[in-house]
Amino acid sequence: RLPPAETTLTNEQCLACHGPLEKLVERSTPSDFADRNPHQSHLGEIACTVCHKAHMASSVYCLGCHRNFEMTIPGGT
Repeated sequence: RLPPAETTLTNEQCLACHGPLEKLVERSTPSDFADRNPHQSHLGEIACTVCHKAHMASSVYCLGCHRNFEMTIPGGT
């Protein structure tokens, strides 16, 4: 169930269903480039909502700088 559009979510709320973070990191580690895991970023902990949008298509934040990466989000742009 999606939260209302005006809701501000915290990472803890996201991880309550999609976590814990360690398991999410394991599930999202690319087989070809393990160091390009978006859930274990060199930026440290960033808000889940930077990439994941409940009421709009999600987008890969990393591609703003790393334009040569091939990264996708299921259901995203």
